[in-house]
Amino acid sequence: MRNALCACGREAGSDRQYNLLPPNRELFPNPPHNCALCPRLHDFLQQWRQRQPGWYNAPVQPFLPQGGVAAVRLLLVGLAPGLQGANRTGRPFTGDGCGPLLYNTLKKYGFARGSYQARPDDGLQLVEMAIANAVRCVPPENKPLGAEISTCRRYLAPYLQGLPRLHVVVTLGKVAHESTLRALGVPLKAAPFIHGRMVEIRRAGVTQADSNGGVVQVDSGEMRQIDKDKAQFDRPMIQAGHNGSAAPVKRGSGSMVEGSDSGSSIGSGGGMVRESGRGESTAISDSRLAPIGSLRLISSYHCSRYNTSTGRLTEAMFHEIFATARQYLDSMKA
Repeated sequence: MRNALCACGREAGSDRQYNLLPPNRELFPNPPHNCALCPRLHDFLQQWRQRQPGWYNAPVQPFLPQGGVAAVRLLLVGLAPGLQGANRTGRPFTGDGCGPLLYNTLKKYGFARGSYQARPDDGLQLVEMAIANAVRCVPPENKPLGAEISTCRRYLAPYLQGLPRLHVVVTLGKVAHESTLRALGVPLKAAPFIHGRMVEIRRAGVTQADSNGGVVQVDSGEMRQIDKDKAQFDRPMIQAGHNGSAAPVKRGSGSMVEGSDSGSSIGSGGGMVRESGRGESTAISDSRLAPIGSLRLISSYHCSRYNTSTGRLTEAMFHEIFATARQYLDSMKA
């Protein structure tokens, strides 16, 4: 007989979760159902298992598209499960105040299809994107501690470093933004959180096309200014040496930029970033990055009810984040 479906979207007595396709557990490990790595979070979950035994009350796995990890081109990184949202239902951003804005926006820009009905079995599907949280377990008062964020990064980093088709990462809020940077080995000061800002993270030693269409081999990290409107690169700028020293970059076009630019800073890992204002686009790189080629990192305020009710984040501002992501991904197919 088929097992009964719990309120959390799992079959009773089973690890199966609807709409959550399990990735390769060796490459993309997930915390166990009764994870005890963070004692405070473990104890908090135990309390809620007693109070609400029908809820999910466990580390929330990433929400993956049809096709699993091999289909993911965009990764959305949130903060942590909401108490009555993902912690109750077992699916990220499902059942709380964030869900309608997020999933309607994803549908608008072709990253989701189906009907969002605040249930994990509502049939909603993601399209070429995945959703994961910086912290997998619900924290008290929705405030994870620094040690908990660091501990859970072991489960976030494999997705950032190992998704084979990943090109864009959208971070919701400062905590998710900074945990993502740390997972990629990028110094926080190189790319501070600014809503609407897009940076490029480029790994050393990856074959790349220059601004004139030629292909060159980059021996160490480099920085380029991004033309956000056209989703293309402008001229190459500064290449960071392996010892953290700045050096001119000679490209196929023959152009050269001196490495003494006062508006640039060198990160501890050898990456370099030009400081830019709100909404501008900058490119950074770090020689410690995994072999993931080029990533666009787009920062957004979290779509929490507090941010939307106070006007810090408007619907138009949120739409612009995913419009930018869609424009860039579409430009790669052209």
